[in-house]
Amino acid sequence: SEYKKEYGKLFQPEIFPQNDEKPAETKEIPLVNLDKKQEEEQLEILPDLPNDSFHYRLLLSNEEDYINPWQLHNTYIFIQVEDGFVIIDQHAAHERIIYEKLLQRTHGAPAVRQKLLIPLVIDIPPIIATEIRELIEQSLELLEKTGFVLKKFSGDSLVIEEIPAELDDWQGGKVFIDILKQLQDELETNSDFRDSLAKSIACKAAIKAGKKLTRKEMLNLINQLFACNMPYFCPHGRPLIVKVTLNDLEKKFKRQL
Repeated sequence: SEYKKEYGKLFQPEIFPQNDEKPAETKEIPLVNLDKKQEEEQLEILPDLPNDSFHYRLLLSNEEDYINPWQLHNTYIFIQVEDGFVIIDQHAAHERIIYEKLLQRTHGAPAVRQKLLIPLVIDIPPIIATEIRELIEQSLELLEKTGFVLKKFSGDSLVIEEIPAELDDWQGGKVFIDILKQLQDELETNSDFRDSLAKSIACKAAIKAGKKLTRKEMLNLINQLFACNMPYFCPHGRPLIVKVTLNDLEKKFKRQL
């Protein structure tokens, strides 16, 4: 294809090493928030990229020309491409990555967990509606697939034994309560519990705006993002990538009419 002719030479395994092992087969993830409007918006954001962007890498034709990504206000990642640059919202990008991973796990991919040294007993506060508490108690198996290993303790209390590996900033039980609050809000507009749960966990687990990233962390984020099924939008449908071409800049500087 024309895309492969133009971009095929850009892939550089030294910078983005690939695992040669055959990936485990997983069911296709049902992305519930994709529609025709988003496809059109995607073309506006990155019109020269195909829908299937798994092999796309933000590289120049020669490794020595590769420009390091850099952060603006520790929130947006800038990276040069052949005909301009792209800006990536780091929180929204990481949210998309985690969201798709969680959906894969709920459809059969193995969960990646971290075991708490001391199991945590947590009381679900009254601010969490009774319906949400009941849903959680009825969905312990689904939660386990996402990485949470929970057990009913007594009354409105749960014991948390393991958590998803993505929850680096655990802060005791606060993050779990925040996830329940987010889930409560999500379910007001999205009746799909599985999808709402994945969005809620992803939102709280994703790196935050204002977090400084190393070059390696930025490259890893970019690499994982463009391996997603839908790398152009956050789980709630907002754009997470903006592309600026050299032509755009030339027009801004009146170098081109």
